[in-house]
Amino acid sequence: MPAIKKIVPVLQLALWRRWALRYPSPALWLCALAWIGAEIAVRAGALTARPTSQQAAGVGAILALLACLWARRERERLVREAALPQFLKRKLREAHPHLSGKDCELVERGFRQFFLACLRSKGQFVAMPSRVVDSMWHEFILHTSAYRQWCQQALGR
Repeated sequence: MPAIKKIVPVLQLALWRRWALRYPSPALWLCALAWIGAEIAVRAGALTARPTSQQAAGVGAILALLACLWARRERERLVREAALPQFLKRKLREAHPHLSGKDCELVERGFRQFFLACLRSKGQFVAMPSRVVDSMWHEFILHTSAYRQWCQQALGR
């Protein structure tokens, strides 16, 4: 099998972005980093007193919210903009030779809309928008490694 980077270009993300998107709740590590930063500041003398537990909880909640909002927006951006593997378009044209180039672009758009609906569905069932999009999706799931990496990056699961 060729190098994965050639199959799924979405892996070209920075390491910290891939790591943050891979885990379902990046808020945990952000809270931990904030707490460690506060401890370092206290020990270095930058802060005169330790933050109270209420202040720490408030900062943690704000950071958790920001991390969740960032992850959701980043995943939606990936679904909309990340290049799909080239073999999908080739397989689509082989399976449906009557489709024009514009039709193939519409199928890809429907494919991306399906993934956006999956992202927003919170684990609930999402129907395929059309049979031709379904055939494109079936071609993708046959390449399990590429499909797993796409779903992990774009959907977090």
